[in-house]
Amino acid sequence: MPPARKARTASFRRDDALARALASTRLEGGTLSPEQQALIAAYQAGDITADDVADQTVTAARAPR
Repeated sequence: MPPARKARTASFRRDDALARALASTRLEGGTLSPEQQALIAAYQAGDITADDVADQTVTAARAPR
């Protein structure tokens, strides 16, 4: 008998990547940095576009640590 499948606790539209990412982070017990939270809040408020989010994410990933 195949193993039981996990019950889905939420459903998302295909284009709702932000909601999927947030839910996945929470389900895995992770947390978002204050910078990530501010970026998401600005996007949800309509202050920045998805392209702005992508640009800032790539810039942050390339920054030396």
